[in-house]
Amino acid sequence: MSSGLFVTDEDGDVEMDSNGKLDKNSQTSEAIEEDDPVVHEIPINLTIGPCPLHVLQFPNKPKKLAKNMAQHPPISGVRYKDESSIWELDVPLNTHVFFDKDKAAESWNNVDVQSLKGVAVDNDMLQYAGVMKQGQLYLIPVEKVAQMRPFFKYIDSQQQVRKDEDARAKPVNPKAKKNQVLTMSVKSSSEANQNRLGGALLAHKVAEEEEFKSLEWRDNTFEAFVEEVTKEETTIPLEPMDDNTAYLLKLF
Repeated sequence: MSSGLFVTDEDGDVEMDSNGKLDKNSQTSEAIEEDDPVVHEIPINLTIGPCPLHVLQFPNKPKKLAKNMAQHPPISGVRYKDESSIWELDVPLNTHVFFDKDKAAESWNNVDVQSLKGVAVDNDMLQYAGVMKQGQLYLIPVEKVAQMRPFFKYIDSQQQVRKDEDARAKPVNPKAKKNQVLTMSVKSSSEANQNRLGGALLAHKVAEEEEFKSLEWRDNTFEAFVEEVTKEETTIPLEPMDDNTAYLLKLF
């Protein structure tokens, strides 16, 4: 028996490595299990959902709303661009608190929603969403992640309307002439076949030209989603690559 700093021969010797640390290889699986026994095992399954999974993050959402789903505002409109991976959500505004209805009608075309916009990027970190059902864990791979932030498209649209109206109202002097210098150049066949835009400029042009696809936002579908992703034909049980002894030795 051991007491305080002193041990007796009954405790046996403990093997140390060359650095003076406990030699993990000398410990048996029985000794490790006695120190930290496994109390429960959870089977893990890799599953594929009925559609690609996108995670929408809301950095500006109040922290208090995260735990109370009943207080989350509804979504009145959803739009998505497949090629550009751009999401847009419309959230109805609370017009009874801190809202100027007269100003909205006069200047902003009776706007009554807050629009959120985000670009979905590929999930390079190999993140998964997990659900538990009947004591088993099901992992669904996340395809893209988007951070939804407010943007004020109603202001941009109204400013563009005003610019167009000012341009039409401005008188044009037909006698006014401007000297113009024209330059001409000849392109080689290789230059003609190359894209003139690239990188961010090309992505912006593609996003501007692509039309939004309207989607339907459905609430209270989590239970149906869980049933879909936990079907036997859509799941693959994960098997360990090591035995119990090798796995336990890696934990210490």
